[in-house]
Order: sequence, then C-alpha cells, then structure tokens
Amino acid sequence: MRILFFDTSCDFILVGLYTLNENSILEDYFYSGNHPREASYRLITDIEKGLKAINLDKPDAIICCNGPGSFTGIRISVTTARNLSQIWKIPTIGFDTLELYSAYYSEYYKSPVITAIDGKQKKVFTGYSDGQNYKGTYDALPSEIPTLFRDELEQKNAIIISDTELVPHTHHLLSILPNPLSLLKRKLPIICNLNLTENSYSSLLPNYMRETYAHK
Repeated sequence: MRILFFDTSCDFILVGLYTLNENSILEDYFYSGNHPREASYRLITDIEKGLKAINLDKPDAIICCNGPGSFTGIRISVTTARNLSQIWKIPTIGFDTLELYSAYYSEYYKSPVITAIDGKQKKVFTGYSDGQNYKGTYDALPSEIPTLFRDELEQKNAIIISDTELVPHTHHLLSILPNPLSLLKRKLPIICNLNLTENSYSSLLPNYMRETYAHK
C-alpha cells in the first residue's frame, strides 16, 4: 500500500510518501519546511514534487492532520485531502494534529512531552505523549498547563515543546519540525484495514475545537 501524508495545521508544510504492509512502514519521501501563509498555493506543488520524486502516479490512500491548529491551515489540509480522494477515487482519513506531533517529539527527544501550539485568542492547543500513550488534546490557557499536566510534569519530568512564547518551553517546535512516521507506525492496523475500493472522503472532518465555544 502506498500512502500520501500531508499537514498544514501550523505555519509549516509536511508532505510524506510511504510504503506499508501489515508489519512495516517504509518512508519513500519526506519534505518539511516552514512556509507561513503559503500552504494555499504550495501544498499541491509540494505533493506533485513528492510523487515525481518516487515516480508514483497516485497513492492508494491519503492521511492528513485534521486539527486542531490554524483554522485556515486545517481547512486547506482537509479540503485538499477530500478533493484528491474524489479525483483519485481513494480513501482518506485524518489524525489528530497534537497526537501526531507529540508522538514524534516523545520519540525524538526520548522523553515524555507536552506539545503546545498557538491557538490564538491567547490560548493554546496542547497534548501529552509518553511515547506509548496519548492523554488527549486540550484547548487551554497557557496558565492551565501546569494543572492539566501536573502529574506528567512532576512525576514523569515531561519536557514542553511549543511554537509560542505564551508557553514557557524546553524546545521551540520550529527548531525541529515533526515527522509523521512515529504515529503512522502506531496506527498501522487502522491504516492497513482501510477499504481501498471506497473513496470515503466524507468521513474526514476538520477538528477546529473552537466551534464548541458557541455552545458555552
């Protein structure tokens, strides 16, 4: 199975192509670059470059991050995934942005991590991974992080990765951009069970999280 992955949840663009079977995953191509406000016109070009680099006409399935993150960035990722799914007649699914980032950084830094990305309105989207488990994604004030992750900070010595100065952090997220491989390995059973004869793009929905404010 050949998989196309991409993400524009933040200011950077990630594009990857992978070969999967039931027991393994091989990275055939990966691109990452910080391109603020450029995803609307760069993403398709970056996908085309990846496909040409490995001489692939089209993948068997698409995976993208479906949020939370930048409203515009999530919309670009999800819309592109759904459009390509219709054009190529292949399935597409979305994974949580913070789960993917946290999975990568916990493996890269070999430490439990709290990842926080700028959510605007002086808030952040944040999540925790210990390398095996993901605690969940939260829409929080920076001041709430010590309470949300008290045990993780005190007992597990979690480090903090962030792209905003609103959150005191151990490492800046933009210094090392994330790679999806860590989470794709964990989600291998889900990916391999996709029905490749169905272009089930309608199930891919953006996770903006902030839409819940209207009900509070």
